[in-house]
Amino acid sequence: MDSKYLTIAEAAAAAKLTPQAVYKRIATTESLKKLVKVVDGKKYVHINILEVLAPQQSKQQVDNELQTSLIETIALLRSQLEVKDKQISELNERLREAHIMTAQNQKQLIEPAPGPVEKKAWWKILG
Repeated sequence: MDSKYLTIAEAAAAAKLTPQAVYKRIATTESLKKLVKVVDGKKYVHINILEVLAPQQSKQQVDNELQTSLIETIALLRSQLEVKDKQISELNERLREAHIMTAQNQKQLIEPAPGPVEKKAWWKILG
């Protein structure tokens, strides 16, 4: 057979699929039907079919890598969120303390200051 053609089993192995999956893809895709050649009752597919079949495998691999990357990103963001929650909690505590101090300062400003201490002359004290 021509070196440009593969058996279904060879094409399946190269695309890391089962022969049944290759047959199914050929049966359901019009553009793949054009790449099939029958010789002595045996089906052969043009080598170009691998360009169509193989990306499905690599797409799955890309999806798995993307999923792993997303899981790692989510874990990182959760840890950063925990740090930010702690920072917000500390800032809220400082704000509460600042409010208490401000209230005390305002209270001191509102209360009348003690009157001036009257100084008596020494001769009035003795006399």
